[in-house]
Amino acid sequence: KKLRELTLGEEAYTWIKSEETTMNSRRAWLLLADHFESEQWVGRRVTEVEKILKDANYTNEYNYPFEKLTASMNNAYLVLEKNDQPYNDRMRVKRLTQAINMRNNMDVCVAKRYMLDKYPDNWLGAVNC
Repeated sequence: KKLRELTLGEEAYTWIKSEETTMNSRRAWLLLADHFESEQWVGRRVTEVEKILKDANYTNEYNYPFEKLTASMNNAYLVLEKNDQPYNDRMRVKRLTQAINMRNNMDVCVAKRYMLDKYPDNWLGAVNC
């Protein structure tokens, strides 16, 4: 019943609808897991988060807050890690500095250089500096 409430009106509901009459929630859960952990679905998720990383672009707080940028990137890295495609911290920090595009702001340029010098292998340190 709880799965029905959570999935009703969503794409996921179609995968558990057949179990509604039997009230077999364990079977419904397994059907969901089989579908959303399938190779095709995982490939789709990986492609989506790779696009998020590729398109990550910070120009100012108004358009896209830094916190939102780093949270989005971190979530993408977690998805990739879960699917055996991890980025090491050095790659993450490098991508973060590439995503920060404020070339005309000397303070930001100095901050990026500091980030690369002080935290080249520390994703959390770079995000929080």
